[in-house]
Amino acid sequence: MLIALFALVLLLLGATALVRSVDTSTLIAGNLAFKQDATEAAGVGSEQAMAWMEAKMDTEASTFFESDYEAAGYYASSMDNLDPTGASSTSTNKLRLVDWDDDTCAKVPAGTYDDCVIKPWGLNPAINVNGNSVKWLIVRLCKTSGPITSVNWCSKPPPSNASTSASERGELGAGGRIAGAESGPYFRVIVRVIGPRGTASLTETILHF
Repeated sequence: MLIALFALVLLLLGATALVRSVDTSTLIAGNLAFKQDATEAAGVGSEQAMAWMEAKMDTEASTFFESDYEAAGYYASSMDNLDPTGASSTSTNKLRLVDWDDDTCAKVPAGTYDDCVIKPWGLNPAINVNGNSVKWLIVRLCKTSGPITSVNWCSKPPPSNASTSASERGELGAGGRIAGAESGPYFRVIVRVIGPRGTASLTETILHF
């Protein structure tokens, strides 16, 4: 009888451990699914940002991207002190934050950031992608706004006569190097997604036209 009771206790302990293991695995799988869904929604946001830029290139003057267009979350300078996540800015290293929630960063402790005036596209209401709240921000990788000059330099692909072939590394499409006339400045597309149960995803894409 004593041996049987001891074996029963071991079986109960094993069953409890198994149930907890299954619950933990289910929870992890669910979290990964939410995270993957948020990341896929961020991809949609990046595509929408690129589509907006392409449309402006077709309809606006060539100087359009030299100025900020805050209503669409576009900024013509790189803002090197920008902290999109809000996790790096501290009282001893104050950075600029993005006002993702349109509340002037009310949830961030005062005195730990420089300012919170950068507005993304997708405020009131946010872009909805399969139940995910998507907002994006575009910055031109130039020193300041305005035309590209020797003083206001921008990050750009190498011209066609460059000695390096770095612009072709990892290239999937056909064709040679990027022609000098087509070497526009790089743009940084930052997308933040808030999904079900507070799932958050933030992605960055570097592109040029």
